[in-house]
Amino acid sequence: MEMLTELWGLSLNQTILLVAAIFVVVDFFMPTDVPTHIAYVLLCLLVAVNIHAHILIKILAGLLTWFALIAFHYCFWRATVQRVVNSFIAPDRYWSGADGTVGSQGSIREVDGGKMAKVHGDLWPCHGGESLTDGTPVTVVSTKDGILIVKEERKS
Repeated sequence: MEMLTELWGLSLNQTILLVAAIFVVVDFFMPTDVPTHIAYVLLCLLVAVNIHAHILIKILAGLLTWFALIAFHYCFWRATVQRVVNSFIAPDRYWSGADGTVGSQGSIREVDGGKMAKVHGDLWPCHGGESLTDGTPVTVVSTKDGILIVKEERKS
């Protein structure tokens, strides 16, 4: 281990932290969570190895660290940081399905007595267009569970 410190200039713990940080940064530019999960595994191993206790306590500490990191990942990381990444670092991210229609213009169509929004040539279930008539131009404001939220397009 001293050889690694002399050769690299960092201790094993510092090297593992550096590699974990690199994996997290790589995750900013990849549309997958795999690099971050690899970083979480490295951090759990780092915690377990550095606790001076019985092996069962080390395993328990590693598992608790894992659960805490996973909770952090799905409650904070994906909800907040990924929005920032998608807005500033990778704004051209492709959105498919209903999410890809937000901001688009379309029109209301009556199909079997119900109202649907025709956007990009596809018919979508919608809310907000119930009082509108067939052919009324609309703009997709948002989506919820695959249903478009539309508003009437105002002509200036």
